[in-house]
Amino acid sequence: MTNLVILLLSSEMLGNDAIVLLGEILTEDAKFNKWCATSGKLALEIEEISRRSAVRRDLVRIVFEAWVSFSEEFEAGGRKVWVATDGRQVLKDSLGSAKVGLSELRNIDS
Repeated sequence: MTNLVILLLSSEMLGNDAIVLLGEILTEDAKFNKWCATSGKLALEIEEISRRSAVRRDLVRIVFEAWVSFSEEFEAGGRKVWVATDGRQVLKDSLGSAKVGLSELRNIDS
């Protein structure tokens, strides 16, 4: 997730709202990784940790696909602010879902 966040942050296509979400995602991803190495491995079987890591990979994939779609639409529209509004919203929605999903992965009852 970190590499994807860096890719998106290095773009000039995102507004401050998306940048805030990226910071929150980076924080949640770090918390999940730390949790896996400490509390998670003590509380859960390795299979469950692996399952949760697979869910994390799916979240990364969803954000990446939304990013590719948005960036292609934005570039095709001449990089104008008012183009790619649907793609921008899908990207923001995927970022918000990734943030919540990463946070939920640390819940023992998930």
